[in-house]
Amino acid sequence: MKLDFLKILRALGSWSQKFLWFLGLRAFYVILILIFIDLILGIAVFYKYIFWAENQKSNPPEKIIKFDEKTYQKVLKQLKSKNQ
Repeated sequence: MKLDFLKILRALGSWSQKFLWFLGLRAFYVILILIFIDLILGIAVFYKYIFWAENQKSNPPEKIIKFDEKTYQKVLKQLKSKNQ
């Protein structure tokens, strides 16, 4: 079975040219539809990241991390001794 790529490219070119002409002749309606789709997607993303996130219960950490000043000073002392 032999495929004729030239015929396929011509058929796709013809189809894409007709499609682009169709969109170009109806540009106003196409822009309105694209704006409407953009609004729907924007509302969906806004809902997901604002309202949905607020409705989820936040789990507090089981163990609270506490800053230990003594350990910090030890680490600083070791770093200073290495750098000198």
